Amino acid sequence: MLFLHAGIAVGATVMLNVLIAGENSGASMNPVRTLGPAIAADNYQAIWVYLTAPVLGALCGANCLKLRIKKGHQYGA
Repeated sequence: MLFLHAGIAVGATVMLNVLIAGENSGASMNPVRTLGPAIAADNYQAIWVYLTAPVLGALCGANCLKLRIKKGHQYGA
């Protein structure tokens, strides 16, 4: 049942990011759109965010899934 609503959650997150966060911060959702021009312009000032955030997000997500599995939640089937 959890995976049935994943598309709505992802779509809503993308929509909110585009409408709110993009306007206010100028950040891009695709790290390559930021990394490419930064490397070409030799501007590495804020590049660390785009390199570390995906790794930290993946680690947090994996740990949350581990906790849910330990509590006995079953996924799939």
